[in-house]
Amino acid sequence: MVKSIFILWNLNVIMESLPISSSGHLKLLTHLLFGTTKNGIDSATEHLMHIPNGLLILIFLVCQNSSHLSTRTMVLSFVLAIAITNALTGCAYLTIKNILEKVPLSIGFLCSGLALLSLSYAPVGTLTTISLFHALLIGIAQTVALIPGVSRMALTTTTGIWLGIDPHFSFFYSLACELILILIAVGTALPKKGSALVSTLSRVELAILAGSSIVSYAALSLSYAAFVTTFVVFIGWYLLAVSIIIGFSSLRKSV
Repeated sequence: MVKSIFILWNLNVIMESLPISSSGHLKLLTHLLFGTTKNGIDSATEHLMHIPNGLLILIFLVCQNSSHLSTRTMVLSFVLAIAITNALTGCAYLTIKNILEKVPLSIGFLCSGLALLSLSYAPVGTLTTISLFHALLIGIAQTVALIPGVSRMALTTTTGIWLGIDPHFSFFYSLACELILILIAVGTALPKKGSALVSTLSRVELAILAGSSIVSYAALSLSYAAFVTTFVVFIGWYLLAVSIIIGFSSLRKSV
């Protein structure tokens, strides 16, 4: 596989498990490492690169074994909520994605940072169910995450917490929604690029990717703990700083 793409893949696998916007950071890293803002990855390949994260999320959700879904009614309600949340995001992806992607990267990081910082004032909820109203609002938040620099994990989990949902369950729901999105994306990309992507990986690259996946799972566990303990607020300060630096840099170039 092309070295630059493989590097970006491993970085994305790790950053996808953190509430920092992997897409936004990939743009920054691509510029720093390769002197360009384009990563040279077509959409089908980019979708397939989420396979490790899909597997990690599935393992994480199974290990959590949420007791909140102990009855058939709860499971059906949970599935319906996910369908509504992801349907909103899917419609936006097909209609206004190009518009949202034009929003400056600094604005996206600013939104993510402020969302995480707001958790300092959010009450600790106890709800362990997702109503249709909750699903709609979280779907809107997930749609906003189509903007470069906006972290999907940060916005959806934070929205859930502000709606009074238990932080554990809010994070659980956010990951469940992401898993479905990954399954859809990978399912559409496999017929196009599946065999080609696998055939370009050497054994050494597979081993490196496995190592990145282990680090990614550890990062996912840390993200979970950070949301539960509100330590994630410190990540908000980091994103705010990144937003200011990017904004100041863009301003200097325009002058």
